[in-house]
Amino acid sequence: MLRSLFTAIVVTSLPFTLIAQQSRDSVRLREVVVTAARVSVPSRIRAVAADQINQEELSRRQVTRLADALRLLPGAALVSTGAPGGTTSTFFRGVNSNQTLLLIDGIRVNDANANPGVLLGGFELSPLDRLEIARGPQSTSFGGAAIGGVIAVGGGIEPGPRAGLTTEGGTFATYRGRAFGSTHRGRFGIAGATTVTGSDNERPDNGYQQRTQHVRIEFEASGRLTVGATVRGLQQSYTSPGDIRTDNTTPVGTTVFDQTMGTVFVDARPTGRWATRFIAGAQDYFLKGGSRYNGGAEYVSVLGVTRQVVDWQHRVSVSSAVSIVAGVNAEWSRVRDNDGPKEERLGAGYVDLLATPGRDWALSAGIRRDDYSTFTARTTGRVAAAYFVSGLGAKLRATLGTGFMPPSLASRYGSAFQKANPDLRPERSRGGDIGIDKFFARGRAVASITAFHNRLSDLIGFESAAYPELGRAVNIDRATTKGIELAGRGEFGSLDARIAYTWLATNNPAGTTPDERRLLRRPKHTAGADVSWQGRRATLGAGLTAALGRIDADFNVFPFRFVDPGNVVDARLLASWRLARGIAVRARADNLFGRRYEEAYGFPALGRRVQLGLSFDPIR
Repeated sequence: MLRSLFTAIVVTSLPFTLIAQQSRDSVRLREVVVTAARVSVPSRIRAVAADQINQEELSRRQVTRLADALRLLPGAALVSTGAPGGTTSTFFRGVNSNQTLLLIDGIRVNDANANPGVLLGGFELSPLDRLEIARGPQSTSFGGAAIGGVIAVGGGIEPGPRAGLTTEGGTFATYRGRAFGSTHRGRFGIAGATTVTGSDNERPDNGYQQRTQHVRIEFEASGRLTVGATVRGLQQSYTSPGDIRTDNTTPVGTTVFDQTMGTVFVDARPTGRWATRFIAGAQDYFLKGGSRYNGGAEYVSVLGVTRQVVDWQHRVSVSSAVSIVAGVNAEWSRVRDNDGPKEERLGAGYVDLLATPGRDWALSAGIRRDDYSTFTARTTGRVAAAYFVSGLGAKLRATLGTGFMPPSLASRYGSAFQKANPDLRPERSRGGDIGIDKFFARGRAVASITAFHNRLSDLIGFESAAYPELGRAVNIDRATTKGIELAGRGEFGSLDARIAYTWLATNNPAGTTPDERRLLRRPKHTAGADVSWQGRRATLGAGLTAALGRIDADFNVFPFRFVDPGNVVDARLLASWRLARGIAVRARADNLFGRRYEEAYGFPALGRRVQLGLSFDPIR
């Protein structure tokens, strides 16, 4: 297994070696704007460990689901409860799945009350979207739930008209249909997309359907002022046949998920030194689940979260070498569950000082204060530095920051399943990283190594009680995660490639055995590799993802026991052929070797699967 994985990584990394041999000029580098880090800094001096995947690359690699795109990046370990549509957790740098913030169109869509697992299980990226990631503690920029980092989804409108249709079908009765169009004439631009997808999946009673809608409007009132709005809708249903090892005679459960969100934004540059961005948004999150146990009555759980968000950010250039980023953030949340409604308000302010004393230096320091209506205010901070060594064509970078994760309202105020604990404290973190980025071929390729460390405290666990008393959530745990990330990406002519590897070590000091001291579902080794070649008519690609050295728990026995769920290795091939201008056929095969594996113990992933599709993009 390890030999096969090593061979695949070496073969996929060959393009980086070839690119490095082509040119030693690494001064004129491409700049990448990273929304997930709140401030755009040239990649040559950006201190935050960050990645970006634009729509062109996503299309070339035939990636449409957010979860599949995240598997291409370092630091992310994803675990899904079976087939597409199942709950998906992402453990960035080993932290809990709900401790990584998901931003869509500039506003948060998850917190302790609204877990992103169901959304990630099937979220389809729009043809208008690009994906940006900032790894490591980002609470100083975005507040709670950003301990592991930030995942940002959003995009703009391309110049000129564009329209297209895509249709796909494949094994397990899988289908996908997509329509999109955009135009940008003069000062006005509008774009829209809709997607319908579904699958019967491999097991009985395992159907999945989803619909998404996305509209974006922009108006450039002047060269200094742009206003716009976005609207997104997502409707999803999933049937789960349950754990294959359960003793439940009626394990089939259903989940219905509906999310609607919208934003209005204003980008302005009142003066040459002052730029400002204002966003106001709203989210409506609705989740309904039904289940039975051994033929008993159906139990239905309901969770609804309504959130309004206002964020106003300013960037002021004090001089050519010093800038200040500052802003305010306010949120109003209302949670509705089986126990009734609960409310929470947030007010926050942040400021970040960025200094570039020379062309090759960047230094920053920031602080943020978050004041929740339901617990004591929290302050977080971050410092970062980067230095580009021109003679080596390499960048040295380091960050150190703190983060926090607020407890859910149900944990603090109680619910039908647990007692209230108003003294519950937010989970806290202190973490940092240090890394080196080596650039090749005038910035068209880069290889990186990053070492990271997180210290987590006040982690929230559940304190059980003797029946019929209810247990409660308490601060009982602390943990550490550390590791090394290796990554490379490059574009040279018709060839481009990505490669990522993460070694992760986790420690729970409360554990008394080696298994108890590890954090569940965090693999020691994760790897992803993807290479594609694009010719005049044809595109060919291959990829691999792997997760090795895992530990999980079997909750079908009492007390539960630790288990080795086995390794995950998933290889894929893809191809497309342009029949005529704007018309192409394409094919993709996943789990190429038909391996049987379970990302989450008891929930088998799909076997070998093949999809064929036809795309029409005549207006471009």
